[in-house]
Amino acid sequence: MSRTIKAIYEDGVLKPLEPLHLPEHTETRVTVEEETPALESLPEEEGLAVLRRKFPFVASGDSGRSDIAERHEEILREEWGLYGKK
Repeated sequence: MSRTIKAIYEDGVLKPLEPLHLPEHTETRVTVEEETPALESLPEEEGLAVLRRKFPFVASGDSGRSDIAERHEEILREEWGLYGKK
């Protein structure tokens, strides 16, 4: 059985925000997905830092390329392996 729950990380431990109803010593698999605050609520620099962490493949300055806007899907697919293959 698989389900998604919210948890908070405190003092080096993930603490579920709802009961798990599991027997003691049950082995589980945990996938951590950090929640991102609403970008519009953050100061500009902090919002940019969040975007850079979530999307590290996006350049934060001049990439030296003039065709990115026109060829963005092709570049993401062929150079970064996104969108799957043609």
